[in-house]
Amino acid sequence: MKGKHILIVIIVILVGVLGLKFMIDNKTYSANEILENPDFSAANREMEVIKIKHNPLELITIEIPADQQKLLIESFKNLSFKKNKDSQIEYHYRFNFSLNSNFAFYIDVDKGIIVNLSDKNQKYVIINDENFLENFKEIIENEKEVINSN
Repeated sequence: MKGKHILIVIIVILVGVLGLKFMIDNKTYSANEILENPDFSAANREMEVIKIKHNPLELITIEIPADQQKLLIESFKNLSFKKNKDSQIEYHYRFNFSLNSNFAFYIDVDKGIIVNLSDKNQKYVIINDENFLENFKEIIENEKEVINSN
């Protein structure tokens, strides 16, 4: 009888641990959560996009008009994310933006995955994109390279 109780307790603990892991793996994060409460209403909001060419490494800053910078930041504010464990990410762009703090990400535009450089390179997949990736792609398709910064 005592062995049965121990077995039941072990099963309950295992089910609880597995359920907790499932809930953590499927948690949805807002932009506020992954950026740790940024001030999206900051007066001096700026964004920079850098094209990364590999072999040999070359970093090229892309000129973005101020109105498009604000549009990208506003659309980023409304995104939701899930953590991503995909180790195969082909990033060819990095974007940085400043609000009340500075934030930096690598982005795989095709997969909709960002790597948060401010959070131990945590990877997130964008799950509810209304127009951020579309706007980002439009900017890089019409890119005007301004600074070569090796």
